[in-house]
Amino acid sequence: QLFRSLETMQAVEEARKTLRERIGVRIDLHFNPSRAVERLKELNCKSITTPLAKLCCLYDVQEIITASVSSSSQTSKSFGEVLAADDVLPLVAYVIALAGDQHWCSNLEYLKNFSPDSKVLSSIDAGGLSYQLANFQAAIDLLKKIVESEESSNSTNGRSVSSG
Repeated sequence: QLFRSLETMQAVEEARKTLRERIGVRIDLHFNPSRAVERLKELNCKSITTPLAKLCCLYDVQEIITASVSSSSQTSKSFGEVLAADDVLPLVAYVIALAGDQHWCSNLEYLKNFSPDSKVLSSIDAGGLSYQLANFQAAIDLLKKIVESEESSNSTNGRSVSSG
């Protein structure tokens, strides 16, 4: 049983590595996504129902990701690592993928339609929440494109096999 457990752990780790590559997470960025995944799963908790609370949850997820990558960088002797938006987007998409089906598209539509407008957000000094919504939408779009691309290549491969 121990060997089966080790094989399962290796398979999971290999699947995560493949997922990271497909999403486009930089190889040199090391972080533990577990805290961010757990926080993101809270997006559908009964206590998080308002658009503002959901946006704050997304904000927390990105803060956890950024802090996790920063602390990993510091342990690797790479002080002062600053994540660019091009680095953060794949990391957010990766965390979304690891969190599993959490009704992402429904949450996105809910947030787009019912979030406070930018004037309200700026009046409560939360302008960064608008950025979180945009980043969340971009991450969902990235994952959709990856799925569509894989489905397209699978159907193309299926046709070539059946016609040959």
